[in-house]
Amino acid sequence: MNNSICLALLALAAAAPAAVSASSSVEVPEVSGQPFTIQLGEERKSRRLVDGQERIQTSRLIDENTIERSFGDGCTVTAPTKDIYAPNLTWENCGPAPWGTGKAVDMKIKGGLWPLKVGNVVHYQFKVVNSAGGSNPRAFRSCEVTEKVMIEAAGKQYPAYKTQCSEHNGKRTFFYAPSIEQTVRWEHDHNRNGLRISEFVERLQ
Repeated sequence: MNNSICLALLALAAAAPAAVSASSSVEVPEVSGQPFTIQLGEERKSRRLVDGQERIQTSRLIDENTIERSFGDGCTVTAPTKDIYAPNLTWENCGPAPWGTGKAVDMKIKGGLWPLKVGNVVHYQFKVVNSAGGSNPRAFRSCEVTEKVMIEAAGKQYPAYKTQCSEHNGKRTFFYAPSIEQTVRWEHDHNRNGLRISEFVERLQ
């Protein structure tokens, strides 16, 4: 089967609703180590489907406390490395102006998700500032690791931890597969822009 056919099939799979099986009998490996295994000076690329469209994500550490991700569509973000699923510190070219570029400041954190375990919770309170100087001083994100599930991502099944987050402008759901140390599915339901889904396909390097 050639690459174009494979990608077309993966796009069809991404367009369909996620197959999620939740059960107390789902065996998910324990999580250990650090939230991000990438090292300083290393660059990692992975193939993803974003709303059924192929994207190449590139990740690197700016310093030991900050990770940068570029998503292949011009959008680049930075985030802290101390915990997984923290709000972005900066974002550039990630949507229409003025909020497509901006930053988060004065971030306060209570709790923590990592190492992922059902029942872990975290709450972030911060201020967001956009490229035109507009701001929201009451931005927040609250997350909880809710259950162990079998999740389908890009046509593959993974035992994963499901984390659900509510925030000032929508909701997010993440599925992390310890077996490959990777978030394999990410759902962002924005109050204005609607639902966006990203699925992990494979690591390229």
